[in-house]
Amino acid sequence: MEEKRRMINMITSKYNIFQVVKENIDLMEAIEYYGFQPIRKGRYYWLLCPFHSEKHPSFCINGNTFKCFGCGVHGDVINFVSLLFNLKPIDAVYRLVTDFGIDLPYAKKIDKIYCKAKQNYEDIKLYQAFITQRDRIYDYLCNIRDIYSRLKELITNPEDIQLDEFVETCHKQDLIEYWLDIILTGSIQEQYEVIKSVIKEVTNDGK
Repeated sequence: MEEKRRMINMITSKYNIFQVVKENIDLMEAIEYYGFQPIRKGRYYWLLCPFHSEKHPSFCINGNTFKCFGCGVHGDVINFVSLLFNLKPIDAVYRLVTDFGIDLPYAKKIDKIYCKAKQNYEDIKLYQAFITQRDRIYDYLCNIRDIYSRLKELITNPEDIQLDEFVETCHKQDLIEYWLDIILTGSIQEQYEVIKSVIKEVTNDGK
């Protein structure tokens, strides 16, 4: 999340698209565009607040800023659209740009960087999920390995070494040691294959 926020802040700071939008779209114009009809009383315009229920207008418009004396919301045209459509500020900017046909400077470059930042964020989330699953599998294999080790220690009769169950235990313990080694030292792809194998093994054992 911090990486995504940092990328977006870098983009908006570099190209100042927030300022471009505020300079080109008047707050009153946006309020009327989205279906509201403010009434002038004295120096200011008023309307029933869109963000809470009320009988008397407490939403005050003063130039390009607003403030509701009922619920306390305040801000500029971007804040208004952000609250109205439950959008993040950067998405409110794009909503205004689209609705009012603003020619945003460097728009294509910004979109490209923004999409890349978003993809990086999704990749990070996916990798974190992989790491979590890998660690769970590692802990599971360590527990199973310890159980097999204790079972082998219980064998005191030499004849029991020939039992099919004992032989299978030895084979499985060797396989588990191999899997653990891959998880610790293998590539991401090798670790992924181990995770799939373990999940398949557990699923088959449960049938």
